[in-house]
Amino acid sequence: MKKRMRSWLTPIPRNLREAFQQEITRINLRRLIGISITLFFIALVLLVFEDSFFHIGPVIFAFLIASLLQIPLFFVAFRYRLKIKRSLIQAQTLVYLLSVILFGIQLSLRLTTQPGLIPLFLIMNLAMAAILYLDIQTSMLVFTFAAVLFTFLLPSFQSDATLVFITLINVLIFIFMVWLLNRMIYRMKVDGFALERELKEKDRVLAEMNQRDPLTGLDNHTSSFRKLYEEAAKAKRIGYPISLILCDIDDFKHINDTFGHPAGDHVLLRISQTIRATLRTTDIVGRYGGEEFILILPDTDLDAACILSDRLSQAMTKTNYDVDVNVTMSKGICQYDAGQSIDEWIRTTDRRLYEAKHNGKNRFESGTRLHQRT
Repeated sequence: MKKRMRSWLTPIPRNLREAFQQEITRINLRRLIGISITLFFIALVLLVFEDSFFHIGPVIFAFLIASLLQIPLFFVAFRYRLKIKRSLIQAQTLVYLLSVILFGIQLSLRLTTQPGLIPLFLIMNLAMAAILYLDIQTSMLVFTFAAVLFTFLLPSFQSDATLVFITLINVLIFIFMVWLLNRMIYRMKVDGFALERELKEKDRVLAEMNQRDPLTGLDNHTSSFRKLYEEAAKAKRIGYPISLILCDIDDFKHINDTFGHPAGDHVLLRISQTIRATLRTTDIVGRYGGEEFILILPDTDLDAACILSDRLSQAMTKTNYDVDVNVTMSKGICQYDAGQSIDEWIRTTDRRLYEAKHNGKNRFESGTRLHQRT
């Protein structure tokens, strides 16, 4: 029971609270702008006809003045809602809703002889409950204010005690039902928001899985090439160097044939972990193929890429692969030339990888630093 009550009072999951508050603030402000403008013109029409029909000009005029002050404030609050303290926006909303209730009660009670005007006040409460997402504190304050004020003022405008009693009972029950409706709508919004975020998170995870190699957790071939094009375009636009390293595990087929594919998978995993630990956070590493890896190095010239290659080879010698064999890699290194296409850049790097394999393995070829044993 206690858990149900707590869920009823504070239904917003903690991790979604801030995002949810921003969302309902945006929705409420947008709707309050529409409500305030609509009620302003309704009050304006009533003021035009008040001499011949209503005779409550001061009440309408006061509401018009209040609306003229509130409408610009709602526009400002909507535009700068992320910069303004939320408590100020909530206070502004509360003041306006209380003024609407006061206007509705005054309009209804001053014209008790006019049919349909008390239902008009109830409809205003129903509209607020259905249109606005009010937290439990605000909703209790707003609808309690409506009930108390109506209870307090009704005897001043109606002398028949029996009619006063019946009207009060009906109005109070209706306001309570309206409050319950508002809580249900608010809770449905919370549940819908949480479900929407959950689905978005699942979509994000699925999209991430589609971009990741399932064994190593690195970017897969497709994702690596997409990021390669993005980083090359960024480097060309900003004007910094970018280098590419293609790596291939030497004699990987021998490792698979000798120790089995599970051992080969373990070698791939350990190498991917070593590469990630060696590279900077701004660098990108992906699984290029079966035993090949691609390293994208933004803001890195050819010499710096060669130094990183040496550091990676040294790190690999210290890695435990759980197989009785010396695990090494051959690498092709190339710095991007803004005058060449991405495909040419990749082909040049791949050719240098082939040269490293052909020239003895466990080495890199960079075009300027040839046949360097690593």
